[in-house]
Amino acid sequence: MITLTLKRRLIGSFCIVALIGLTIGGLGFRGMTLVSRQVETIATRDLPSALNLLEMESAMFDLSTAMRTLLSPNLTLEFMDEQFERGRLALAELDRAMDDFEAIDHSDEAARTWAEIQSLFAARRGINERYLPLARSLLEAGLPAPSYVLNELDSFQIHYLGLTRGLLHAAATGNGASALPRNPRPFEWNHVNQIRVEGVRSALRDLDRLQQSFAGIYQELLEQAGSELSPARLDDLLAAADAIVDRLEVVRAEANAAEQTRIRMAAIQLEEIRQNELAIGAVLIPLADYAVDNSEHAVTEARANAASYTTYISVAMIAGTALALFFGSFIGLSLSRRLKRLADTLSASSEQTASAAGQVSGSSQSLAEGASEQAASLEEISSSLEEMSSMTARNQEGAERAKGIAGQARAAAETGAVRMEEMRVAMDAIHASSGEISKIIKTIDEIAFQTNILALNAAVEAARAGEAGMGFAVVAEEVRNLARRSAEAARETAEKIDDAIAKSEKGVQVSEQVARSLGDIATHAREVDGLIEEVVTASREQNEGIGQINTGIAQMDQVTQSNASNAEETASAAEELNAQAAELTTVVEDLVGLVEGLRNRSVAAAGNHPPGPAFRTGSPQPRFNTVSLKKPVPASAAGMRFHAPAKSSIPLEAGHN
Repeated sequence: MITLTLKRRLIGSFCIVALIGLTIGGLGFRGMTLVSRQVETIATRDLPSALNLLEMESAMFDLSTAMRTLLSPNLTLEFMDEQFERGRLALAELDRAMDDFEAIDHSDEAARTWAEIQSLFAARRGINERYLPLARSLLEAGLPAPSYVLNELDSFQIHYLGLTRGLLHAAATGNGASALPRNPRPFEWNHVNQIRVEGVRSALRDLDRLQQSFAGIYQELLEQAGSELSPARLDDLLAAADAIVDRLEVVRAEANAAEQTRIRMAAIQLEEIRQNELAIGAVLIPLADYAVDNSEHAVTEARANAASYTTYISVAMIAGTALALFFGSFIGLSLSRRLKRLADTLSASSEQTASAAGQVSGSSQSLAEGASEQAASLEEISSSLEEMSSMTARNQEGAERAKGIAGQARAAAETGAVRMEEMRVAMDAIHASSGEISKIIKTIDEIAFQTNILALNAAVEAARAGEAGMGFAVVAEEVRNLARRSAEAARETAEKIDDAIAKSEKGVQVSEQVARSLGDIATHAREVDGLIEEVVTASREQNEGIGQINTGIAQMDQVTQSNASNAEETASAAEELNAQAAELTTVVEDLVGLVEGLRNRSVAAAGNHPPGPAFRTGSPQPRFNTVSLKKPVPASAAGMRFHAPAKSSIPLEAGHN
């Protein structure tokens, strides 16, 4: 069974509190993680998707507005440029919103809807590629409102035809000229300078000149009203009117072409763009509503999760507080009961310790006296052993010196024997070489003899030759002399070699005798060396034995002195222990007061335990759990380990834990 110690109880209680805190923190972390994930989904998918879809819808609205505005009948070139720029910005915003939306991770349903929207946007781009060039052609022609130009042309042509008919009627009837306007209305158009077609601009310049010519003739004919009009001037007026109509037809043709372009633009706008916008709106708006609904649903779910985890955390906090209070009360009560039992045990032990301290003090004094007498005897024995050890050391030293000398003699004899053996080998080699030299000398002697005979024969032949062989005879004589000298030298060398051979043989015999003598000397020297080695070994072992005995005696002396010192210190420690027993009693009562809250009882109980006889006045009282120590001593009979005063302090440990 596992014992719940104080440490385990305290650690367990704190672990429970930590576990409660960890549980609450885990719930909070889980809730925050879930809410954070939902908020992240809202921030990174739902809201951006809805925002991008709304931006697409706004861009489509701006694009459609700009394209419809291009069909207005009263446009100026500056306003058309503004609409083109507005459409370009709308397309750029649409592309950006589409790219942002496509970069978001969507559900399968939203992805399918988005694929359909992309196909509709692709169709719309195709429509724009056909619509915008038509509008651009109106801008390049400088005819943003061709219908207005056509109306102005019709009005101007009717006006001039009316003037011409009025004059012709007045000339035919002789009256009615007074009802005609005095000045013809010129062809005026606010945006005439915007036209960029060179043919139209040339026709308008001619028209201005023709108008002035027509006005001059018209004024002249009006002045002739009431009289016969000049037919020639009437013809000039009619020619000017025809020329004006011709120039107006040039402008009309360009305006009609521009009007046809505008009609095609209107047809695309009504038949294709409108249908495409309705199709995109039918898909885009529900997808935007779906994204907004997802955002609202995620927000609602996040709020619900936050509320749920707030409730969980509140419940966990209440339950954790209750568990902490329960375990705290339980552990506190169990610890107080155990501490109370421990205090009672310590109180009884302190009384027994005070009684045992007196007994230990008396026994320690007797032990100290006996140990002192034993130490004196051991010192005498140790002195005698030291003298024996000194003599043995001197014997060992002499034996070692003799061993060294004998070793040197043995080495010298062995070296001499080796050198004599080498000398014998050398003399044998000399003897063999001498024999070989003798053979060579005999060969030289024979060669000299043969040379002498050959020289003699040469001299005989030279004598026979007479005067012609005299020179050769002299040479032959010299050769004979050399041969004779070589023979003599060979004989002398042979004699000396024979003598050397004889002496070397004698030297070999002597060296062999010397070698045998040196071998005997080396053998005896080795025997002497072995005997001296045995003496040295015996002396060394004897010296070591005496040293071990001396060491043992010294250790016994130290142990005896230590026992005496420890006995004295034990007596002193017993006195200290008696004083600490009283202090222990006081502390135990304090512990009881701490457990039960009875401080008054502990103070009263402390008065019933006076300090022991060894309690020294005038010196500071030591704490109950530490004693000044020098050396450890054996345990006392009371089951306590006591220590004498020393430089450091260690706790007194009970013999039973």
